[in-house]
Amino acid sequence: MGRFGLDGLIVHDQDDSPAGILAVIDQAEARGLTQGLRGGLRHVKPTVRDATLIAVTRAHQRLSPERLTSVLGIRRATLTDRLREARFPPPQRLITWGRLIVAAQMLEDPERSADSIALALDFPSGSAFRNICRRYLQATPLDVRARGGSRWVLERLLAELRAGREVPLTRRMTPFAGETAIQA
Repeated sequence: MGRFGLDGLIVHDQDDSPAGILAVIDQAEARGLTQGLRGGLRHVKPTVRDATLIAVTRAHQRLSPERLTSVLGIRRATLTDRLREARFPPPQRLITWGRLIVAAQMLEDPERSADSIALALDFPSGSAFRNICRRYLQATPLDVRARGGSRWVLERLLAELRAGREVPLTRRMTPFAGETAIQA
């Protein structure tokens, strides 16, 4: 169906609840974000590019490094090595960046709160989402909204990748679900 341009399918009496329809719409919007990202990734290996695009387009799913490598059809060690060679973050951090890009797009809607975005993107809580924003972007969700939302987060990620480094972490952080602790 994807080859014919369909982004989603709603089956009557199966997944036509308001929440289900909203999830399909949100996922279609996330796919639209990849256009800005794709241009910034033209210089990297296809596996790295595809992993990054999948992290964004599947931000609404509970994507794990294992699921990401399964979708790519490679081993986790291979993906980790290719990301390291390209000076990209490891799989779990890449997935978090994908979720942040989509969250930033959702923040562009002034009617959406940080808590509703955390719920839509399956963050453990609104405060966990706010902590990840501070940790990765050194900004609150309101700051992200004021600075331009997804465009600002995309520019931030691409600038850090061009510089060959990730956003610096200023202190030891407690890991979130599925993430390992990182020390600065």
